[in-house]
Amino acid sequence: MSREYRIAPELRRSCWYGLVGAVLLGGVFYGVTTFVQRRDSIGIAIGCVLFALLAVAMVRALRWKLLLDSQGMARRRFFRWDVWTWADLASGRIRKLHPYTLLDPTRPWLRRKLRLSYLAVDDIREVFAEINAHYQLPPPPKIPDSLNIKCGFCRRLTFDRNGVQLLVRGTPHVYLWHEIRSVRIVRMDPLRRDFHSLEIAFPDQEIKLMLVSTQYGTYPNWQGATSEEINEVLLHYLAPNQIDTSIADETPKKREDIEKKLKIAKYTQRQVVTVMAIGLPLIAGVLVWMAIDRNNIWGAVVMAAIVTILCGPLFMFVYRSNRKQIAELDGVLKRAVNDGSRGAKTGNSQAR
Repeated sequence: MSREYRIAPELRRSCWYGLVGAVLLGGVFYGVTTFVQRRDSIGIAIGCVLFALLAVAMVRALRWKLLLDSQGMARRRFFRWDVWTWADLASGRIRKLHPYTLLDPTRPWLRRKLRLSYLAVDDIREVFAEINAHYQLPPPPKIPDSLNIKCGFCRRLTFDRNGVQLLVRGTPHVYLWHEIRSVRIVRMDPLRRDFHSLEIAFPDQEIKLMLVSTQYGTYPNWQGATSEEINEVLLHYLAPNQIDTSIADETPKKREDIEKKLKIAKYTQRQVVTVMAIGLPLIAGVLVWMAIDRNNIWGAVVMAAIVTILCGPLFMFVYRSNRKQIAELDGVLKRAVNDGSRGAKTGNSQAR
């Protein structure tokens, strides 16, 4: 029996906003440039083509679909289907990239990656549970005698068979393997060697390696080694009780983990609000300047409509997602606190 998955509901809404906005803005652009500004036909055609391409991109995203059956997975892009069989996933050649992407280096370049980040969180978990039932990890990287990485400003880490040397602004700090208090690894799903973030707790300080997302992509905050190589070195030298592994999109169970994730979510929410609080007045100022100083009222109206239609849904999507995450974590934290209080009372009763 096959199962069907589409892009997340919030992404579908954003695509519909973008599609309707592209059509409306294309009409406004044509009317203003043709009957008000009376531009030449080439400029009008180029603008209309750009809005048409934006609408086509939204339609392409809305037609994205993933089918799972007994043979494997099939992804619809526009009209054609791209098949990934379970035998492919069991071959050991397919790698998992951050955050939820499969890479098959033997495929043609345009069909080499299968991105599943467009799905809803629950759908991602369900799909990856099915993938992991067939997936075979590629061979692990070779563990070097010494692994050197640069992390942050004037900080270097060296891993070897004796332990870890942390060099901070020329001052060395040496720790044996058994002296490391804990290593916290956060992965995007259980069956992979890379990590989303990694915290090493030394006796007197902590170091965090993580992937940083920007508008240009996701990049590690360290240099010198892959996350798979760092992961293999730590798993090889550390005892199992020194390593704590969790999954990124799963709700944490420990109170300190919940509080940490809640703090990050609230910080992200403040950043979003701050960016909008600074950006909106700046954009409004530019539009007013266009309308008054440049005597270009219609241009300001078109620009305002473009910014509202393209940036508005994105802001609402990020803002609502963060609010939802904060509300969920608040509820989980309250339950964890209540469970801890009840456990403490039960322990005191039994002691008496």
